Amino acid sequence: MILRQIRIRPIVFLAIVAVILDILLVRVFFSDAVNVEDGSVLTIEASVKSMEVKTVAGEEVLAVTVEDISDVDLEAKSVLCYFPIETKLKIGQRIRARGSVALFQHATNPGQFDYADYNFHKGVSFAMFECRLLAVGNHYSGLRQGLYEIRLRGEGILVKYLSSEDAAIMKAMLFGNKGEIDSETKELFTKNGIAHILAISGLHISFLAMSLYKLLRKFGIKLRISAIISEIFIILYGVMVGFPISAFRAIFMFSLFLASRTIKRSYDMLTAMSLSLIILIISYPPRLFDTGLIMSFLAVLGVGFFGDSYLRNIWKVPDFLQSIFISVWILLCTLPVMAVSYYEVPIYSLALNLLVIPLMSLLLTCGIILVICPISSVVTARIIGLILYSYKGACAYLENSGIGRINLGAPNTAQAVVYYFLLVLAVWWPLIHIRFNVIGSLRRNIVTGMIVVLALFLFCIRPCRGLDVYMLDVGQGDCMVIRNDNKNVYIIDGGSSSVKKVGEYRIIPCLKWMGVNEIEAVFITHPDSDHMNGLIELLNKQRKEALTVKRVYIFAGAMGAEEYDELSMLCKNSNVELLGISRGDVLVDGELKFSVLSPGIGGHVNTIGMRSLGTNLDTTSNNASLVMYIKYKDFDMLTTGDVEDEGEKDILRSGILDEVISNDKSSDNKCIDVLKVAHHGSSGSSSLSFLSEINPEVSLISVGARNQYGHPHEETLERLEAVGCEILRTDELGCIKFTITPSGEMKKEGYRCSVGL
Repeated sequence: MILRQIRIRPIVFLAIVAVILDILLVRVFFSDAVNVEDGSVLTIEASVKSMEVKTVAGEEVLAVTVEDISDVDLEAKSVLCYFPIETKLKIGQRIRARGSVALFQHATNPGQFDYADYNFHKGVSFAMFECRLLAVGNHYSGLRQGLYEIRLRGEGILVKYLSSEDAAIMKAMLFGNKGEIDSETKELFTKNGIAHILAISGLHISFLAMSLYKLLRKFGIKLRISAIISEIFIILYGVMVGFPISAFRAIFMFSLFLASRTIKRSYDMLTAMSLSLIILIISYPPRLFDTGLIMSFLAVLGVGFFGDSYLRNIWKVPDFLQSIFISVWILLCTLPVMAVSYYEVPIYSLALNLLVIPLMSLLLTCGIILVICPISSVVTARIIGLILYSYKGACAYLENSGIGRINLGAPNTAQAVVYYFLLVLAVWWPLIHIRFNVIGSLRRNIVTGMIVVLALFLFCIRPCRGLDVYMLDVGQGDCMVIRNDNKNVYIIDGGSSSVKKVGEYRIIPCLKWMGVNEIEAVFITHPDSDHMNGLIELLNKQRKEALTVKRVYIFAGAMGAEEYDELSMLCKNSNVELLGISRGDVLVDGELKFSVLSPGIGGHVNTIGMRSLGTNLDTTSNNASLVMYIKYKDFDMLTTGDVEDEGEKDILRSGILDEVISNDKSSDNKCIDVLKVAHHGSSGSSSLSFLSEINPEVSLISVGARNQYGHPHEETLERLEAVGCEILRTDELGCIKFTITPSGEMKKEGYRCSVGL
């Protein structure tokens, strides 16, 4: 059956070969590295490719993408330049500009969005800020500039008659300008599985092109002339919106469709799709890894191969159910990409799209009528507002309900391969049986359904063996995530003083990447923002992100302290237990055990955190940080918050460290496997006497690159080296992961490293 499909579709076979070669070779022959330094001032000469208005740091700027850069040593395909909003340029002009270089940053944590890869796959090498023009050529592209001005006039009409939020959405839908959509709206649509309406997709192209074609035919215009007019129109539209990948694919396929009608030949969707994919790969091979391209082509595959096979050959689906079955197959085909890109799946997106897609035709029609005929604004603007209100309202309701969304986590490559193999088997297996009439249709359909269910089951399982410990790179701050073999997740601290919205952009994405839906406990060592502000974001976004925090632990002596007022209120409003712990408390989860070493209250000698002007205990000071001894099988770790020299002395005086270690380890092995170095490597912590007592094998330092405090201090590094421990730093390695296998073997790796440490 497979050989037959290849024989009748040779272009499909060539596309498969092209994809395999691209995957194997693109990383060898293409690199996102450019020979220019971050922050340097650079002068370039290039041609203006496209322009759009964007808001950067609350200020409107003109974002200009330039190409054909004359400096051959730069090795840049295109560059994104930010000019003042009043800058006057025309598309196709040759310019010389000077600005400050900003290299796109790679992700340093699992699940974190990788800006460098995202732009590399789109062919953008780096950005330049605060650009100023040094010279401008006289020649420009009259056609492209004229289309750009038409687009600007259309966008101006949308702004005039619609609310700012609705106008931004319609600009994206009609003209591909997504730069003005606020992040909340974009996130709302993305998380609910309808982000495709914000792009110039195949749905848009099909509607516009087919509507014009059918309209011309209805007026009695000959087929060939109708096809030529429709083709010219849709190509000009593609030029105007900048030919995004999904638009190029749809326009190319539509062109082949019109050509087949004109010359009276059959049209094959899979062949047309494969040919457009080959062209895109040849023009820029790294583009194959662009998420938008993958989603676009998999959606067509879901319609043209899987959905079509089911509708025509297997289940003989009635006409009124066909859209549902096609939507199901599109969801099944794109599921792995959604899991890899967003780590979550909104199960209700299928039903939501059944509401969204039928209204899209009306929405696009009203948008076009409004732009072409502003006199109709009273009616069309009202309809547009109502439809978009229904979209946003439905998304907001489903998101706030907290139901129907699952954090799947990132699948491995083997799972994706097996998943797609079973989907193909689910279609081809019954086709073979239909041909040879081996079994009845009922049994055939039951077995087919079972294969699909098996594919979903194998794809969704996330086995967890042993213990995983992640020291996240949160810049100048602390965050540790622990998951045991019971799949229970614990977080120790979560904040940063150098990374904005660290919870939203680093902590929560990592949890979703891990496939976490419930967090057993959060430990906050002390209330400094660089240990807590990301966790405040997490508590605020629980329902929105399909994450549930069961309980939060802080030092018992700090219960009621004003520094924890916001935390206390959030816990109360979201039904999260806020509990106090102190020296001597032990939490056990299977073979994982947390023992609190400090601070102590009631009956313990405790000199930590004494105020310089009195004897009252400061229960929220660095020296009142929670210090915990964590044990799993033969592995142990000490987490120390920001505890300083006085706190370390108090732990040694209390004798609890010797007591805990003696209970958990043999007398001839008193060293700690891993130490989370206190206070980001400050010289006021990690005294030699303390380090000599615990004798760590590996030390972890969570610290921001080039931070203003000079952490880690040289004296601290010298003391760590003196006791012979290995030093691992997040500013050098990114997220640091420890895996303790069921046999007790410890493996460690840095996110920026391709191999283990």
